[in-house]
Amino acid sequence: MTKTEKEFVAQLNSTMPKFTGTPTEIEKKIAMYIYLKIGESKAFDEKWFLGNKKQKEKIEKLAKRERNNIDSLIKKRKLVCITIASLYSKISNDFGINCKVIQPDENDLHCSDLITLQNGEQMVVDLQRDLYRINTKSKMKHFGQKYENGDITQETISDEELLQLHKACGYVHSEDEYMDTKISQLAKKVKDMEPPQILEQIITDENINKYPKDIGYIELYKFYTRVVHEVAPKLDKVKIHYCNCYRVVQGENGEDEKEYSMCIYSFYKDKVKAYIYSNTERKFKPIDLETFDKLEKEGLFIGKNPQEKGVKLLRKYINKAIEESNEEKIFEKS
Repeated sequence: MTKTEKEFVAQLNSTMPKFTGTPTEIEKKIAMYIYLKIGESKAFDEKWFLGNKKQKEKIEKLAKRERNNIDSLIKKRKLVCITIASLYSKISNDFGINCKVIQPDENDLHCSDLITLQNGEQMVVDLQRDLYRINTKSKMKHFGQKYENGDITQETISDEELLQLHKACGYVHSEDEYMDTKISQLAKKVKDMEPPQILEQIITDENINKYPKDIGYIELYKFYTRVVHEVAPKLDKVKIHYCNCYRVVQGENGEDEKEYSMCIYSFYKDKVKAYIYSNTERKFKPIDLETFDKLEKEGLFIGKNPQEKGVKLLRKYINKAIEESNEEKIFEKS
């Protein structure tokens, strides 16, 4: 693992393909290669994503102080938008790409990057928003948006150009390798199935579950919510739900931290079929409702807060399962 900006640049230099094409094409390929390699090595900080206002402000304050300490950002696994944008900008400039951090919306603290190519063309890239796509070998959605007169336009690079950039960088060799293709194939496969069967297919499909074992929690969560929405859009948040669970653990600095675990469940014919992600085994495992109750007593919190979408219905059926279990025990004793 590289520990400094100098080491990271040297590593990229040693692995970067010898790109060919026009100067503009080569610039874009270099920009894309850096985008992919940083994206593979970073995750979005769930403390910010799932934190309260006070936690977010604390993290943002620290990130602003740290944004120019590239060696520190290289070492860190988890970053936020301003530090991700700052890291991408600096490394891109190390390779001769004119790139600077911008805040597209003055009413939004979110940061991205503006690349000015040698031919004068400008485009916006937003690595933070593409992290989960890079980690799941999906098509980028935030690389190459056109920038004109100080505004980001709706126009972006075409799927064809994106594929050519990805081929040049060794990200994929054909359209079939994209996760997008695999999700579309799964959607066709399960279109006539009921919610529990659809969810089981999502959880067990080998093509869908091909992502790095060290994928960040936010990337994992965004990916599976995307899969549910695209595979079964009519069931998303209607018959198939998801929520963030967590345990309080001791962090590296000795302070209490939340270790998150995603729960996905289907609700069909008054029955719940649930799965929870095991951070130890790095996969989703089936879980029955009574086990939820047991895990809660052992320190599991269901939902980042009781009002989180997807929690109320699950809580209702957990309570129902406990009541039925208690009634059975009373009946057996009588």
